[in-house]
Amino acid sequence: MGTSIEIRGLDEIDARLQKAIDEFSEIRREAFVALEPELKGLVDVSIDSSGLNDSHGKIKGFQDAAIGSLGGYAAVRASKASSGDDNGPGAITNYLENGHRVRKPGKTKPRAKMLRVPGYGFYATSRSKLPAIADRIAESIAEKLHDILEG
Repeated sequence: MGTSIEIRGLDEIDARLQKAIDEFSEIRREAFVALEPELKGLVDVSIDSSGLNDSHGKIKGFQDAAIGSLGGYAAVRASKASSGDDNGPGAITNYLENGHRVRKPGKTKPRAKMLRVPGYGFYATSRSKLPAIADRIAESIAEKLHDILEG
């Protein structure tokens, strides 16, 4: 007399898990594509509220939103136009974000009143707001995966 245990439904669970694995990359990409304009807006608002005079939008125009090639991240960074140039968008963004040294006085240049110009920290301000956004994105991805697993 043989004893056996039979479990039914494992094939269905396995199929749902496989579907979730197969669709995860696309779900993640969709979440980051939806996040991209929100991140750009967050940086733009931080630039406006930092005290930086960007009335013509030049500095905001230097900032570009991007999605990772495999859809694994969204970012806002300085435009790559004229990268490596001391006066290019990346350099200017860095000077404004982090501050910079004041030039040394010369024959025709008066003595500077400070050694360093403080930065505006608009990226740092934006970064401080990311945990709440990350939680929302994680919930969105989890809900979609939950829906797939529930069938």
